[in-house]
Formats: sequence, C-alpha cells, structure tokens
Amino acid sequence: MSNIATTISQSRKLVELGLDPSTADMYYPYLIAGIYCDTPRIGFPIEYSGGRDVPAWSLTGLLEVIPKNLLPTLEWRDGENEWEVNVWVDHNIHSISHYDKLIAAYGMLCWLLEQGLIEKGGQQ
Repeated sequence: MSNIATTISQSRKLVELGLDPSTADMYYPYLIAGIYCDTPRIGFPIEYSGGRDVPAWSLTGLLEVIPKNLLPTLEWRDGENEWEVNVWVDHNIHSISHYDKLIAAYGMLCWLLEQGLIEKGGQQ
C-alpha cells in the first residue's frame, strides 16, 4: 500500500537534513504526552504546537521542493515494476527507484540535501 505522506521518521530526517518545515503540505498533529496522530492532516497549522507537530510531505510536496533547474521527472519502469525519480546534476542523470513513488521521491530529496544541492532551510 502506498503512503499518502512521509512518515514521522522520514519527516524528521528531512528536517534534520535541513529541509525547511514550512515547505510541508501536511503535518502529524501532536496530541498529548508524546503521542502523535497516526494520520497526517492536510495543510500546516499556523500555531505549530510549540514546535511539536511534525511536518509531512505528500508526493506532490516532495516533488515541488526539488529545484526545477534539476529537471525532476517521475517515471514508471514497467519491466522493473517500480517508480523512478530522475534529476540532472552536472550533465549526468541521477536516479532513485522504488515500488512506492513517494519513497522514491523521499530518497531523491534526501540525496539532494546530503549532496548540498538544496540549501539548508529549503532555499533553492
């Protein structure tokens, strides 16, 4: 089954890598005593629960954060039964594949952040 948004741990990893939480299009609300709602909500709260709500990104949200100058694409690889996210870096294509397109996009965004191709804080 495909996820509708990054998980709490994936979201925390993106923020740890420097992705600006304000680019999130969803969030996991903090409920009480360290417990989070297990279903992400659309949008992002104006009051950020004192920083305890966890931002989350849908597939569209992840793809929108990838800089357009890298010409990102999402393709289905029929023979491989998986999704592939591609970007162009220094005249070379870099690809990440997974059967779940959201996870492929998450992997690509992590790689881009780790390589410094997206500035800390989400600046492009």
